[in-house]
Order: sequence, then C-alpha cells, then structure tokens
Amino acid sequence: AAINSGASINAYNNLLLSGSGAKTLKLNTTIDGVLKLSGTATLSLSTFSLAYGSSAKIEYAGSDAQVSGAELLTSVPNVTINNSNGVALSISTTVVNALTFTSGHLDIGANNLTINGATGSIVGASASQYVVTSGTGFLFMNPNGVNDLTYPVGPTSTSYNPFLVTDNTSTDYIGGNIRNSITNITGDNTKCVQL
Repeated sequence: AAINSGASINAYNNLLLSGSGAKTLKLNTTIDGVLKLSGTATLSLSTFSLAYGSSAKIEYAGSDAQVSGAELLTSVPNVTINNSNGVALSISTTVVNALTFTSGHLDIGANNLTINGATGSIVGASASQYVVTSGTGFLFMNPNGVNDLTYPVGPTSTSYNPFLVTDNTSTDYIGGNIRNSITNITGDNTKCVQL
C-alpha cells in the first residue's frame, strides 16, 4: 500500500499503519502526532524521508512480535511499547523525551538505546515491561543531577533485574547491560559487577 496525500510533502498529525505488509511512502513525510504500527504492518521509506515533530510518538502496537524498521530514526521524540509480544530494536537510537511502556518489552539486542539526559525519561516500566539487554547493547541514561536513577532492565523477557545508580552529581551518560552470567572475560575484571 502507498502512503500519499496528494501534496508535495505529506504532513500527518496521526498516522495508523494497520493490517499486514509494508506500507510505502510516496513523498517525504512528517509526523507531528502518533505513528502507530499495528497488526503486522511495517513502513518502507522507498527513496523518501521521514521526519518527526518535536512531540511526535512512534507506538508499537502489533499483534505479533515486532522489529523496529524504517520508522525508527537515530533520534526520535517519543516511543511507546504497547505490544505484549515485545518489540526488538533494529538500530541504535536516542529517545529525546519519553520511552513509555504500556505492555511488553523492548529488546535492544546488539544496539544501544540512549535516553536523552536533559529531557528524557522511562515511564511505566515494571517487572512485566522493561528494556531487555539480550545482546551486547547498552541502555544509556544521564542522571542529570537526579539522586537515584533506576535502570529498568533484564537479560531476558522473564528476568527483570533493575539496578539503581545513586548519589549522582555527574552529567555523563552511564550505560548498563545486565547478563545472567559473565563468560570469557579477557578485560579488566575490576570494571565488572557480578550480581
């Protein structure tokens, strides 16, 4: 299916991609509200570009497990995980405002997920919906002066192991990756924490 409003640039407040298969852009497109991917629909950019307004949101609300695709840029304003089957990250990205969990997990695999320090937050994370660090990717967050900062992570979708960074005065990003076990370490063991 093609996405084309007949104008020279597609500008949408909200855009729902539903059903199955790839939906292909036919013009450069800007989303100012919510881009919602439901069913098993995916987005194809073809030769066109996709941009987001400063408060726009990508919502993953599929009926099967989803993998992020062309809709996920290297920096996005907001992301909502609303898929009980989970979502897998396909590229490293920065969430500028909020990563919101409504249902399901976000598995970052070998990709890094950065939550912007000045404005970013993770909302709705719990023991049943959190960031899964199943690969070598890290969840980076900036304490930005917050005294206690919880990283809602776990190594699998059935093992929630959040950790807390306390007494933060740094504005540096701190990355976390949780593992069930640590093997084949050839690096500096003093820089590894085994829980």
